[in-house]
Amino acid sequence: MKVQRQLNYELEALSIIYLKLFEKNNLLDEILKSVDVYDKSYQKFVNYKKFIESINFDLTDNIFELKSYFKNFIFQGPFIIHFHIFYSTSKNKNFKNVLNRYFINFYNDFLDEETNFQDIKSFINFINKLEIEDDIKMHMINFYIDGERIYNEIINYSKTIIETIQRNLFLIDNDLDNSMNILQKNSAINLGYNYQLDFFNEPDLEVITCVVLSNQATLFKENDVTYAYVGYLLFDIIDAKERNQIDEAKIMEFLKLISDQTRMKILNLLKVKHMFVQELSKELQLTTPTLIHHVELLLNANLIDVYMNKEDKKRVFYKLNENRIKELLDMLGRNLLW
Repeated sequence: MKVQRQLNYELEALSIIYLKLFEKNNLLDEILKSVDVYDKSYQKFVNYKKFIESINFDLTDNIFELKSYFKNFIFQGPFIIHFHIFYSTSKNKNFKNVLNRYFINFYNDFLDEETNFQDIKSFINFINKLEIEDDIKMHMINFYIDGERIYNEIINYSKTIIETIQRNLFLIDNDLDNSMNILQKNSAINLGYNYQLDFFNEPDLEVITCVVLSNQATLFKENDVTYAYVGYLLFDIIDAKERNQIDEAKIMEFLKLISDQTRMKILNLLKVKHMFVQELSKELQLTTPTLIHHVELLLNANLIDVYMNKEDKKRVFYKLNENRIKELLDMLGRNLLW
């Protein structure tokens, strides 16, 4: 396993733009509200908030016009950030070649057959097979046609923010170094309920630490190398949540989630076997975006886990988090019966 000590500053700048475009002032506000001031991670969260608030800049009209590319097309997280992560780790920097590989690699999971394309006609045929909204289809087609200009325009603007980010990193320097050291020293990383990262033992894994998107993890495989973009506060957030999770709000959230018939069906299916998005979508006869919406809610509540199958690394599988469900049922019992 290799941990890159150098930040991807373009990624950090894109993430800051995303927060400002959608007025997500602080990703950790909810965490700060729920964590006791004496919690060992509390000061780290405060430092992060100070860092984000220190980065001031004005959004240009051009960036507002390109705002749609910062939206979530299918996968969790902004499209342009997802694409930038893929592009920045690609050895072949021919834009059209990378763009083709990106759509093929990341969207084949949503189709029943393997897909390939080299021109706009075949790309449109491919897009029309995806069960997504028409405006998302139009943006994807537009990016396929004019993506190099759009991407370069966004990246060039992001570079104007990098100096401000670098100048204010002193606010979180120690926390960032500690996070990188933890990653470097551990051959296997436990990210809590949401991620079963057994493949952290693999020698071909490269880990890139993220600052702005401090609470997220993005995983993908390219050129036989597995990449993990891991938020530097992710471990602390999971630990803090686990230390502060026994309360009535968690029980109510659990009951609300399982009261939905579709989510109960997903849980029952995953009780039987590990499944990927396309399998679940086909079994439940749901569109992919609808299915992903329910899956993300279950993931955020820790009721299911992400499971990476070493024999099928192209797909992300999901499994039932039996331990978490048992804990929640025990909480319910303690609150009502004991």
